[in-house]
Amino acid sequence: MDREIILEQIEIIDPHIVICGGTFDIITKDEPFSTIKSNNNVYKKNGKEIIFIPAYHPSYFALGQEDYCDSIIQNCKNYYNKNA
Repeated sequence: MDREIILEQIEIIDPHIVICGGTFDIITKDEPFSTIKSNNNVYKKNGKEIIFIPAYHPSYFALGQEDYCDSIIQNCKNYYNKNA
């Protein structure tokens, strides 16, 4: 049930980046996003790329807020630097 809601939200919002706060495995287990894991976390649809960033759930207590945010930012920078 959660997966269907997430997929509907992605379709409606049409984002460039999706930060998966503990939902990466839920989203990528079946079609249409099953190729993300083998495709450097990038899903391509109709010529558009959606970057999926696996991240801990925001309430994960072992990682400080600054480290959490910095890791997400670094993942985005790494992707865009490789594809600039």
